[in-house]
Amino acid sequence: METPADAPITPVPPFSPCPPIPKATGPVDLILPPLEKRIHKYFTLANGLEVIIISDPKADKAAASMNVGIGHMSDPDDLPGCAHFCEHLLFHGTKTHPQENGYKQYLSSHNGSANAYTALASTNYYFDVSPDALEGALDHFAGFFIEPLFNEDSTEREIRAVDSEHKKNCQDDEFLSKAGHPYGKFGTGNFETLWSAPKAAGRDPRKELIAWWEKEYCARRMKLVIASKNDVNTLEKWVKDKFAGIPGRTSGKPRVGIDGERVVFEDSPYGPEQVQHFTYVRPVMDLRTMEILFPFPDIRHLYQTKPANLLSHLIGHEGRGSIMSYLKAQDWANKVDAGTTPAAGFSFFRISVDLTPEGLLHHKEVVVVIFRYIILLCSQPLPTHVFDELKRINDISFQFAEQDNTSSSCRNLSARLQLPIPREKVISSKWLLEEFRTDEVDSALVLLDPRSSHIVLKCRELPGDVGGQFEKVEPIYGIQFKTVAFDHLFLKDVLYGPPIEALALPPPNLLIPEKLEIRKSDDAKLTKYPVILRETPISRLWYKQDDTFGFPRTILNVTLHSPIINNTARNSVLSSLFCELFSDSITEDTYDATLAGLKFSITDDYKGLEISISGFSDNLTLLTQSMIERLASFKVDDKRFQLMTDHKTRSTQNKQLRSDPFESAHYWALYATLVTNWTHEEQLRELESITADDVSVFREDLFGRLHIETLIDGNSTPDEAKNMQVMIESALQPGQLSDTELERQSRSLKLLPSSEHIWHMFMDNGQDPNSAVYYHCQIGDPADIVLRNRLYLFAQIANEACFNTLEHKSSWVFAQGERDPVYLELRIEAFLDSMRVYVQDISDDEFEKHKQSLIDWREEKPKRLSEENGRFWETITRGDYDFARREIDVATLRRTSKEDVLRVFMTHIHPTSPTRSKLSVHIQSQIRSEADMVSKYSVRSENVYIGDIKEFKAKLTRSRAAVPVKPLSKYVV
Repeated sequence: METPADAPITPVPPFSPCPPIPKATGPVDLILPPLEKRIHKYFTLANGLEVIIISDPKADKAAASMNVGIGHMSDPDDLPGCAHFCEHLLFHGTKTHPQENGYKQYLSSHNGSANAYTALASTNYYFDVSPDALEGALDHFAGFFIEPLFNEDSTEREIRAVDSEHKKNCQDDEFLSKAGHPYGKFGTGNFETLWSAPKAAGRDPRKELIAWWEKEYCARRMKLVIASKNDVNTLEKWVKDKFAGIPGRTSGKPRVGIDGERVVFEDSPYGPEQVQHFTYVRPVMDLRTMEILFPFPDIRHLYQTKPANLLSHLIGHEGRGSIMSYLKAQDWANKVDAGTTPAAGFSFFRISVDLTPEGLLHHKEVVVVIFRYIILLCSQPLPTHVFDELKRINDISFQFAEQDNTSSSCRNLSARLQLPIPREKVISSKWLLEEFRTDEVDSALVLLDPRSSHIVLKCRELPGDVGGQFEKVEPIYGIQFKTVAFDHLFLKDVLYGPPIEALALPPPNLLIPEKLEIRKSDDAKLTKYPVILRETPISRLWYKQDDTFGFPRTILNVTLHSPIINNTARNSVLSSLFCELFSDSITEDTYDATLAGLKFSITDDYKGLEISISGFSDNLTLLTQSMIERLASFKVDDKRFQLMTDHKTRSTQNKQLRSDPFESAHYWALYATLVTNWTHEEQLRELESITADDVSVFREDLFGRLHIETLIDGNSTPDEAKNMQVMIESALQPGQLSDTELERQSRSLKLLPSSEHIWHMFMDNGQDPNSAVYYHCQIGDPADIVLRNRLYLFAQIANEACFNTLEHKSSWVFAQGERDPVYLELRIEAFLDSMRVYVQDISDDEFEKHKQSLIDWREEKPKRLSEENGRFWETITRGDYDFARREIDVATLRRTSKEDVLRVFMTHIHPTSPTRSKLSVHIQSQIRSEADMVSKYSVRSENVYIGDIKEFKAKLTRSRAAVPVKPLSKYVV
């Protein structure tokens, strides 16, 4: 590393090029996690389509994913956004199934859903559905890759949908275009690039899309994964019958970057004119983030050794001696991350830093610190324990890999099939480290040369030592920036500065689990749902021993109930700051635990502090004791308080700027209908005056009187669970809450009966062109079993009709767009009016399909311990302890008729109902002409506009709080 600053940089990466995707020449036995019970089979069709099918007799959901190895870097130069446009329009009918919305309608009526995404070098289409409906779904799905219609009537509408995405992305700081390379193409596209410009040039964008699809979409670039309860032979037959017709053509005329059927872009997006520069970017939000980027080869074929992963682990480490530890001690940074961003044929190695205000002033010194650490890595052999620990952690993770949900499994695995990895290792290579190659680590380190780097700093104001203004504007998104070359003194400091004694390689990790046995259970005492093991005046312990998943993992959830946690805006801010300060104080001490598979978090909500500790059972008790004792004795550090307050202030301000109109409308609807919910403005006012002493006093008040409610779920015995609960009680020693304070308080306000209200406001972000409406009909008590299931069923029936109407029959999407909010409200009400006839006319067969789809959803089993735990904990925190709610819902749904659904709809939702309670929140864009500020449309006369929201809320009453469905004594064992 210590070479003259003007010495030439080796242009050839010291790694072998990323090879083509390996071809399987015979049967492939996929290497699977030892506890994987599903049957996997790999095969290739004659047209070149690679396939993995997954058979799981216990599956209650089927799914499929097709990953196409072509993305927006392959857009035609004169049709930016083409790949994304293709992703949108492809779903709109096939020759066999010409109905425009037939695919999504079929899925919706069989407890299914579909989506897609376009990436740099791939496009992924995926769906899930009830297993009994999989074959029909595959009929639709296969047609998109064989005989799509690219529906002409849908073309302009879908381009407008793409344009809507682009306009939301305009406010997203992650979308920074880079010119001169396919990496810098305008991947989203907009109405101008996909419609106006081609039309002005006499070109037909639909015909050009079809020509592009015929050229680029071929079976040899496609990877298909299907999972269901069906047996392997059935799934294989369906694949061969339905997908053999995908053209196996090659891409035709050779182009630069084509490696067989795989599109490869071997040149780096960064040349001499990009490296050795700072780019200062003025973001929409108040950010202070710095990213050091290095051109890096695509080394995903080095799956056995993963040299980039090793460097990411060391550079992004947060323990003692790390870059993060040093920067935090200087009050320069809140977070450091490192890792690669691979594409097809090239990559970036990124080091990201979230800077403090002081860190922004010293951003060049921060860069020097990072390179001092890289030079430290270059100066000595990497200790074998670093590799050995990562290998051991990865081996354990592979051994006890938990099953993803079916859709995620398919989506992730189809993407992995695009990697240059032997087919038998396409699953296992995600985890396993096979060999320690110091030469490869050294080769990777050589590439982290400051003279090859480009540093991007996002900040609202330029640092004082930079001077001047943001003098350039990025043409697509209008982002202001300034580029400054590295000066000689800066490079000299980076390359030749003195070592920093506080920087060191991480010591051995003592928290890697050793005891991985499953705790023995007394089968006679196993329960389907959590039971109460311990009850005292200050605590309640719920317990559930795992008898389903068979992994050595435990999850501990704790709520520290407190009546003061959110009773004022000030206390809301204090509780949030307390959690952030405590989390910040334990970073170094918990980092090894995190690496070893243990997770700790503390957050606040309306009822108290929420603590979650999860991971391998070995050492979980040790971590729990350490964290609870630290919590009980925590003292606020004045310096960190200032930084955390600044961070909290910026994040609160950014929430106002970041949220799109729909999110804003939802946020304000919650504010209007919740008892204690504080606005961003109220929180910011409190942040101006809160001191470190205030947080300390709040901590004393908070811990003075609490009720501790705990759930321990997984691989722990009853005695271990009781011991952990006693330890928590002993460490915190809270006083007892009164009976009144223990009573659950409702958060919701009841809208006035037979009322119609509109709350209108302008979007906080003055640059967002979109408007939105949140249309809220308040129905009744969620504990009303019959009512809630009739509503579930109405929502199920209305969902697809709503999507079809809002997206496909209007020129606006999801009640959001460049339309007047009053117009949006009228369109919503027109849709609701149409639903009366829709529900009346729906056939008995279709109604039963919708009912069964909903039943399938309620009967879905959790796929992993964390999902089961989430269901149990939601039930406990809700306060009704109705663990059997899903089974009760299924029984109720079976008895529900079409007339029941229509009756609820007409009583509580239809616009002409004299008994409904409705609140609409209208968010209007500020980018309007003065003439447009007054709506051209009129809402129904029954609507009353809200003037003062506080006065409006003061007239409302609380809804009933949740109560246990049976006496708590019935849960005690």
